[in-house]
Amino acid sequence: MHCEFASTERNQRLPPPQAVPVHLDVHPLHDFEIIGRTGPYWVGLRRRQSSSQLVLLHRVQQTSLADFRRLSRVVHPHISRPVGLYLVKLDAYIAFEHTELDVHDLPFRSVADVGNIMAQVMRAIHFLLDHRIGFRIHGIRLSSTGCAKLGETTSGVC
Repeated sequence: MHCEFASTERNQRLPPPQAVPVHLDVHPLHDFEIIGRTGPYWVGLRRRQSSSQLVLLHRVQQTSLADFRRLSRVVHPHISRPVGLYLVKLDAYIAFEHTELDVHDLPFRSVADVGNIMAQVMRAIHFLLDHRIGFRIHGIRLSSTGCAKLGETTSGVC
């Protein structure tokens, strides 16, 4: 397993926030058809025919718009990017980029495979800590190319 990734030098500045849509009073089922479940996530397929994007949907608690803004600024090859926020009454859902596999579903062939994944996870954790971003790890997912990504939710600035 090998993952190509961009430079993740410590103490680099966060980029400006990316444009991530916020949907008020719209449930994610309006935009996505649920096609499965993996761990704490639903796997959703975009309903519009013009785009066949798969996402991971996660219901979050205690997330403010400020937390979501911070999350939208996190650009790192080992952290799942948000692609949308859905606010329905008191419920909030975040749609993340889809990453194919849950780390628990894989039979590891060697200690080196596990070490490679842990090194990628540690780079993501160091990035979040260096930028004083509080977080909880909700899952570790792997792309088909072996790139590990944290599914994380910010919980404020440390």
